[in-house]
Amino acid sequence: MARAMACEEPIICAINGPAIGAGLTITLPCDIRIASEQARLSVGFVRVGVMPELASTHILSHIVGLGQALELMLSGKIIDGEEAARIGLVNRVVPHHKLMVEALAIAQDIASNPTESLSAIKRLTWQNLDEGDMMAIHEREWQEFMAAMARPSFKEAVSAFIEKRQPDFHKS
Repeated sequence: MARAMACEEPIICAINGPAIGAGLTITLPCDIRIASEQARLSVGFVRVGVMPELASTHILSHIVGLGQALELMLSGKIIDGEEAARIGLVNRVVPHHKLMVEALAIAQDIASNPTESLSAIKRLTWQNLDEGDMMAIHEREWQEFMAAMARPSFKEAVSAFIEKRQPDFHKS
């Protein structure tokens, strides 16, 4: 769990069947969750007399909101992909046969962006998750913003804009 949150690369999860208990818990620190219409998700720990683990009580509340998280954890009910998308547990639902194609397309779209910016966005998002001091958040973001403006990827973005072309942040 902590390793996934600390990972600098974005993590995209494709859920194509049951993700129940620990099967759902391991998806929570992923940056993007895509489900097929065959997905079934549940925080079913309560139904076997145990507790959610690996910080899932915390992360789930941030993903779906306190009320939805409590309902899922207290009931242990199983929801389908459409319901999971409606409450924000997954980003979208796609047909079973298109799940990996969609997940890879999202990954390629994200990967086309500057690596340093992706890492900074992910790091700041997790770091600021429970930060109550807005000035501290602003300061961290401003430092990253200024660092980003000094990187070659920003210069490439400006050049691409001026030249009316798509930027290439991963030139060989």
